[in-house]
Amino acid sequence: NFKKVDIIKVPKSVKKVDDFCFYESIKRGKVMFEDIENVEISELAF
Repeated sequence: NFKKVDIIKVPKSVKKVDDFCFYESIKRGKVMFEDIENVEISELAF
């Protein structure tokens, strides 16, 4: 089951976003990280 969304809110418990996590399904500007300073984001995540 999938749900179409405009924005994804990522809680501060998430510390790493790996390769192809979103794979062109949503733009980086539409993903809101609660604690962006402490999240490691792979360059291939988006």
